[in-house]
Amino acid sequence: MKHELWYSVVVRDRHGKVVSRERHRARSFLKAWNQMIYMHMSGSGPTIKNTGGTNVTAELNTLDFRMQPTPGIYCGTGDTPVTIEDYYLESLAALDLLAMTVSEAAIADSHCYFLVSRSFLNTTGATITVREVGISVYVGKTGTPESTTCMVIRDVLVAPQAIPDGGGITVDYTLEVVA
Repeated sequence: MKHELWYSVVVRDRHGKVVSRERHRARSFLKAWNQMIYMHMSGSGPTIKNTGGTNVTAELNTLDFRMQPTPGIYCGTGDTPVTIEDYYLESLAALDLLAMTVSEAAIADSHCYFLVSRSFLNTTGATITVREVGISVYVGKTGTPESTTCMVIRDVLVAPQAIPDGGGITVDYTLEVVA
């Protein structure tokens, strides 16, 4: 069995016309991804670095791995290469968050996959160049009823994507296992 991760981005101008698109295989599961899986399989809470750069002792929580309403896909302007220790985007893009969806898992032949998608709008008055994307999720932390967020996936795009003022970008991640 193998795991696959794909991302795609579609940039549109203010009139909805597609001006750019990119789709590539991602290889960007971060350390926090495996720490979250470990926690759920072992019942033991590891120390995970949250998106603020603070180490938190994780504990099983009903919000774990949830990507809505505020975690989920984000876009950034940084282009530092991905490392396993990354805990957030290098530089968050000043884009308005729009709709985010997580599809139910689907099965086709020997593939089982689901899609995570979020759209963003540029209302800054200037072009914003997106160079990185990633997914953050909720993780429970010991000693409080609240949760924090950690980044589990981060990619530097193959081609920087210029989002014109009034335009938008949609980022899709497909997580898939193949038997």
